[in-house]
Amino acid sequence: MKKAFRFFSLALALLMLFPIFSPLRIKASATEPAQLSVMSYNIEFLNGNPDPNRTAWLAPLSVQFWGTDIVGLQEVEPGWDSILTTYMSGYSRVQGDTTCETWPEIFYKSTRFNKLNSGCKHYSLLYHLYPNVPTYGADPSRDTKSRMFTWALLQDIPTGKRLLVISTHLHYRAGSQFTQDRDADALVRNHEIRLMLAWLNTQTFVYDALVVLGDMNTDYTGGRGKTTINIFKNEGGFAVTRDSAQTKGDIGGTLVDDSAPGTRNLRNQYIFDYILTRGNVETTYYTVFDNKIDNGGTSYPSDHLPVFANILVY
Repeated sequence: MKKAFRFFSLALALLMLFPIFSPLRIKASATEPAQLSVMSYNIEFLNGNPDPNRTAWLAPLSVQFWGTDIVGLQEVEPGWDSILTTYMSGYSRVQGDTTCETWPEIFYKSTRFNKLNSGCKHYSLLYHLYPNVPTYGADPSRDTKSRMFTWALLQDIPTGKRLLVISTHLHYRAGSQFTQDRDADALVRNHEIRLMLAWLNTQTFVYDALVVLGDMNTDYTGGRGKTTINIFKNEGGFAVTRDSAQTKGDIGGTLVDDSAPGTRNLRNQYIFDYILTRGNVETTYYTVFDNKIDNGGTSYPSDHLPVFANILVY
């Protein structure tokens, strides 16, 4: 009996000395960073006439192939609904205002995150909600498409980290007839960003990091676009992941042109698509996914390319 007791005591002592085998150590502690991947992608307005080749590839291209944790999409519209539902299995969905022509959405891995809150905000409504936000000459009535942002407060299940995610599509008026109004359109985009910042400043959410995903409809390498994105940086305290990433892959343009109608085979130099971060977050990798997978590997599936980043949330 004494031998058995001594053996039990020794075994208990060894377990106390080597707790590494405890199943509790498998789960990441609250002090460990959340390692996440995020993507922004304008999948392109279908205009009621989906191209079966393009629509069949877009969702798995942007999400499932790389297994991205959180994806912000722009230009979602009713024609995309069944396509996204089919291809985004394993993801939960936060929709924008589906009564509009197009809207931004957020997809996140269902098994990775708990959604704590979500919603959608139109810039036109924020304009009336925050009348003290200076317009600096912007004419909000130029926004005829009811631009908006969709947001979600997500909690990473393994680490408990909280992430506020925004997907947005800023103002733009396409067509040669609007070329002379580019300065006026830039002012509207600038005002939309300031309205988003005003909304953020009035929220009481508790979160560790903030990520904005979107098609900003402007190139920040110079001129109007640099002024616009600098509002995020200088007034909002955001970092542009293309610049802040420790390691960078493809940092080129995110737009696609046609050399002939419908070919989508030319890459544009302009950078319209962004991943912006703020808070207890670090970007370890950034890239543009440049994949010609349509029409026998000769064309892009959208008129935008996906931008992707790996981040650490502390």
